[in-house]
Amino acid sequence: MQSCINFLFFFIVDEMGLGKILQSISVLVYMKKYCSKDDSSTGPNLVVVPKSTLSNWMNEYKRWAPTLRAIKFHGNKEEREKMIKNEIMPGIRDEDRT
Repeated sequence: MQSCINFLFFFIVDEMGLGKILQSISVLVYMKKYCSKDDSSTGPNLVVVPKSTLSNWMNEYKRWAPTLRAIKFHGNKEEREKMIKNEIMPGIRDEDRT
């Protein structure tokens, strides 16, 4: 089996309706299932999508990958700061590091 490190960086760009959401989710689920035992390439992962498709992406994550923790990082500055503090990085914040 290939090392899971090969899956760290990828882009999927094509026409609408060709399954980019499920392809992306499949790679992340595969990495969680088969790579978590032998290296640290299972996350965190960042998926950047157009704002117009954000709700659809979140729905598909819930449907096809309920074991993955998907966070919708969207909102005003205060809401994003709260998400960073409480959900994304609950440890020490960068400005608090020495």
